[in-house]
Amino acid sequence: MVPPVDEAVPAIASVFVVTAQRLLGDALEQLLNQEGRLQVHRLTPGAPQTMMQVINQQRPLVVIIDEELLTDELFIRARHVGENGRFQFIILSSVHNRIFICQFNHVVLAKVADLVSPIMAFLKQSPGCLQGDSL
Repeated sequence: MVPPVDEAVPAIASVFVVTAQRLLGDALEQLLNQEGRLQVHRLTPGAPQTMMQVINQQRPLVVIIDEELLTDELFIRARHVGENGRFQFIILSSVHNRIFICQFNHVVLAKVADLVSPIMAFLKQSPGCLQGDSL
């Protein structure tokens, strides 16, 4: 059975998978390839500078990275990738069986009131939630 097509999702979205665990990488690649509209690439773990260079050149929409490979430098560099468009960074924690989704959308503010739009968009994604989590 073919899943329904969501017109809001691009026909083919590029996804990079970065993990040192071969079995985990294979499982993620197989799972994501089943979607049919994702072009999945494995990125060999390396120096943060080198990995970000490849990401900047290839411009994937999503990068999934194993938490154990995440460094402060890589996270800081990833924040800047979204300056010219949309970018989602998913941190996979196999130890805690969780994912952390970081969306970096850089928005140029033409006026101070432009700050309200992303806040209201977030509220629409979180109906009924008026407080955040404890830090």
